[in-house]
Amino acid sequence: MADVFPDVASGDIEASYQGVRQAISLAVTLGFALLGGLIVGFILKLPVFGAPSDAICYEDSIYWEVPGEEEAHDGQLTAVRTTETEKLNN
Repeated sequence: MADVFPDVASGDIEASYQGVRQAISLAVTLGFALLGGLIVGFILKLPVFGAPSDAICYEDSIYWEVPGEEEAHDGQLTAVRTTETEKLNN
């Protein structure tokens, strides 16, 4: 304990006071995180950034490069060789 809290181990600070200091530090940290998140959220909602409409909000091609459509296989099945299935099972 002396390595982590030397003042508590030496008796300069009581353990309960150290706990209060840590609780206050946690509250301050969470307060800064909440305030920072709110500020960034309001900035990103500004119309300058041109958010897409709700109808196309979940369309991946707006944000990423996506591959083309898959070709239809017309119900055709292809045989799988046993060596390939053995590789998958191992």
